[in-house]
Amino acid sequence: MKTVFFAPLRLCCLTSALLSLEAHAAESTNLSKLDGVWKWSFTMPDGTKAEPRVRLKQEGDTFTGNSIPRAGMSIPIADPKLDGDKITWSVVREAGGRKVTTRYEGKLEGETIKGTIHSDWAGEPRRYEWLAKRAPNTPVGTWKWETSFGNTRFESSVKLELDGKDKLKGKSKIRTTEVDIKNGKYKNGEISFEVVRERDGVETVTFYSGKLDGDTIRGETEFEFGNEVRKREWIATRADE
Repeated sequence: MKTVFFAPLRLCCLTSALLSLEAHAAESTNLSKLDGVWKWSFTMPDGTKAEPRVRLKQEGDTFTGNSIPRAGMSIPIADPKLDGDKITWSVVREAGGRKVTTRYEGKLEGETIKGTIHSDWAGEPRRYEWLAKRAPNTPVGTWKWETSFGNTRFESSVKLELDGKDKLKGKSKIRTTEVDIKNGKYKNGEISFEVVRERDGVETVTFYSGKLDGDTIRGETEFEFGNEVRKREWIATRADE
C-alpha cells in the first residue's frame, strides 16, 4: 500500500482554494439581497393612504431601481448608495408645477428595510418613519384589477393556490359572481388560466396570461366578443389579506 503525504504548500493551496470558493459563494448570495419589489404604506397629509413600491436590482456593490408611486407610473431612482446593510436613494419628480425630492434611508434586515423618508412633498422638508417589506415572489394570494365593459368599470379578482409544482387552482370573482378557474399553470414566473362564465345560456371563455413580478402580474386577456377575438392589457396587483 502506497502512502501519500501532502506537502504543506499543497495543503496551503488547497485551503486557499476552498476559502476562495466559500467567499465567492457568499458574494454570489449577497449580490441578490436587494433584488425584488419592496412595498410600504403611509398616510398622506390630506388623510389619504398611499401604497408605493420600488423595484430594486443589485449590481455588485451598487444597485438600480424604479419607484412606483402608483400603478402605471414608474420613476428611475437617483443617487443609489449601498454601504453594508445601509441603503439610500432619492426620487425626484414634478408635482404641482415644482420639483419634489424624496430621500429614502434605511437598513436592510432580511425581508425588510427600516428607516426614514425625508421629503418636501408638503412644501417644507418633513421626516417620516419608514418600513418596507419585500413582496413574496409567489403567485399564491389574492390579485385584483379593474375590468371595463363599455362605460362601466368594476373590480375583478382571483385567488390563486399552487396545486402541485406548476399547476394553479383558485376562484375568479367579478362583482358578486365567483367561479373556479380552469387550466391554471405557473412555470418560470409565467402565469396562465381560464375563466368560463355562463350568461343567458351562452358560455364565454377568457384566457389570462402574464408574468409575475413581485406584487404585480402584467400580461393580457383574450376573449371572444361578437365573433371577434379581442385582447386587452392585464395588470393585476397583489391584495394584502
